Amino acid sequence: MSPRKGIKISDRKNPVTVLIVEDSPTQRAILLQLLESHGYHVAEASHGREALKRIEISPPDLIISDIIMPTMDGYELCNIVKSHPEHQHIPVVLLTALTDRADIVKGLASSADGFITKPYSEKYLIEHIETILENKKLRKISPSESAFEVFFAGEKHNITANRVQITNLLLSTFENAIHKNQELNLLNRELVETKEKLARLNEQLEYRLVELKASEARFKNLVTTIPDIVYRIDASGHFTFINDAIRHIGYTPGELIGKHFSTIVLPADVETASREIVLPKYEGLETGDEGAPKLMDERRTGGRKTTGLEIRLVPKSKDRDISPGVVENIEGDLVTMEVNSSGMYEVNPVKMLAIHIGSVGVIRDITDRKRMEAALKSAYDEMELRVQKKTRELQEAQAYLIQSEKMTALGTLVAGIAHELNNPLMGILNFIQYCRKHTPGDDKKALVLENAEMETNRSIGIVKNLLTFSRYEGTDHETAMRRECITDVFDRVESLLRYRIDKENVVLTKTVDGVIPEIPMRVEEIQQVLLNIMSNALDALKLAPKEHLLNILFFIENGYVHIRVTDSGCGIAEEHIGRIFDPFFTTKPVGEGTGLGLSISRNIIERHGGTITCTSTQAAGTTAEISLPVQQKGVKR
Repeated sequence: MSPRKGIKISDRKNPVTVLIVEDSPTQRAILLQLLESHGYHVAEASHGREALKRIEISPPDLIISDIIMPTMDGYELCNIVKSHPEHQHIPVVLLTALTDRADIVKGLASSADGFITKPYSEKYLIEHIETILENKKLRKISPSESAFEVFFAGEKHNITANRVQITNLLLSTFENAIHKNQELNLLNRELVETKEKLARLNEQLEYRLVELKASEARFKNLVTTIPDIVYRIDASGHFTFINDAIRHIGYTPGELIGKHFSTIVLPADVETASREIVLPKYEGLETGDEGAPKLMDERRTGGRKTTGLEIRLVPKSKDRDISPGVVENIEGDLVTMEVNSSGMYEVNPVKMLAIHIGSVGVIRDITDRKRMEAALKSAYDEMELRVQKKTRELQEAQAYLIQSEKMTALGTLVAGIAHELNNPLMGILNFIQYCRKHTPGDDKKALVLENAEMETNRSIGIVKNLLTFSRYEGTDHETAMRRECITDVFDRVESLLRYRIDKENVVLTKTVDGVIPEIPMRVEEIQQVLLNIMSNALDALKLAPKEHLLNILFFIENGYVHIRVTDSGCGIAEEHIGRIFDPFFTTKPVGEGTGLGLSISRNIIERHGGTITCTSTQAAGTTAEISLPVQQKGVKR
């Protein structure tokens, strides 16, 4: 920046050296940088005594000194410099705030050449320095003039400055005052502009406040009229606002303001929705956004806020006390709600910190939705059960059809074989009887012939049972039913299995409790059931290491004939007992069972209006019990 009157520092033949005397390192560094940027050579001193030493070594062209300094202040430094015959020509400029009117007199008394008022502008400082340096050239110091005294501000002051110094100091002071006045005028204009701008901002603020109030009124009307419950709670969980929708469950907004939100929430749900209770359980755990707890007094915002929290609210009855701690029966008096909540924060403009002030949330009644969901689930479950039942029935029907076809084919085959065997057996029996008739009783051959006749009769009986068992009586279930004694049917089954019973050393005990009447049945189907039950019992006994016992009990009870078959075999595991009547389920090794026997047997017994049950203890034995009605009851087709 150029000095006044077009004088450029770079035009000087000899550079100007300025000594800065300032105890503040910061102020000294600022002044040093400013002067060096304008081409001055700068020396530094932190107080008056250090400055005197530097002056003695290398006198500067100008001294700029602060007034208030330790060791030696600016006035004393100026007095000493101006009193020295070799240094008195060096201009001294004092840095002052000019807060005391005595500063000017003290400056005159110390023979200072000028003042620079703090704070100062760069332009004014450089112009002032150049002015003092120019005056130094023009000035010729006159012979020493007599000092004189002045009385100012209640004190006497001895003025040693000559007229030139006095004039320079006063001009400097006046110029400084004009400069300050210009700065004040500039500041005043800026203040007026700022005041006008502030007035415009106030108008805008008032307009926006009116808009805000109108917006709040519209928002309040909206919040008041929507069917969802809108609430706001403070940082401790107490209601500060709640809309009129709360009336749907019996409360008024006024009676809940200041109450804790747990007042209207089922206590069991408070334990899962209250921050104070829930968060300690998650201490030290990393849940992420998905696993984070849902809270009614939520502090999180944005994507981490609570959504879809399900709680139950307790409606207020007419005589219900809403004070916390009241215990009452609320069975069936609940409404299911869904809560979405978020934290509220207030920004501190001074500290620029967001301070939590509470939570805001919306509560929606989902009672009807939950009822519909429950009804839908119930309907779905019922439909699933029906599908499973129908599937099982179809599987059983298919299995029964397959088995029936197999039994029909097997019956035809057995009937053919039995018929073919029956004729030669009858011929053999006739020959044996003829031989016995013509053999004396004391002949040794008579006993042999008697045994041969007995075994032949037994063989004929087996063939007869095969014919009876394999007899097919058509598909008309009503005409196929006939009355027969269950014990007779069992005897035929026992006859078919007698060889296996004897071979496997099974002790069979048959007990008939009372008189067993004839009952309506499809004989071939009941034979199949009994054969299946007996075969299963023999299979179980074969796997048992202990004595093989098989007990058969017939008895009548409550209009039903019961057949109870108990074996001492290996038993059935507990996890399998519930599935033994399922189609294709078997506990036998692969290749030894189809899993259809018991399923078909149950189907047959149920079509007869009876029941079949099974109980078992593993490694102890199994009991199967069949019950058939004495009188025919709506036989299923």
